[in-house]
Amino acid sequence: MKQKSPINPAKVIVLAYIVYAALGFFLLLLPISQKVPISLVDNFFTTISAVSTTGLTTVDVGHVYTFFGQIVILLIMQAGCVGYMTFNTFVVLA
Repeated sequence: MKQKSPINPAKVIVLAYIVYAALGFFLLLLPISQKVPISLVDNFFTTISAVSTTGLTTVDVGHVYTFFGQIVILLIMQAGCVGYMTFNTFVVLA
């Protein structure tokens, strides 16, 4: 008989998105990520938009973020995309 996992797959996905968003937000707050100072709201919006793969920003990413900041945004977007596939896999396997 198949033993049920104690962790609900939907909760794992939500927690993963929260971790991606928090990590990306704090990385974008670092001075190495910004060419000019950016407000917390703009950083938060950019991070959440990247995690959800919407891609909307309130600032010009090429002029405001350094190469490191742009790489962080790219990695956050990639992690967010993997979430959809992971969610579907968890649902199928659960």
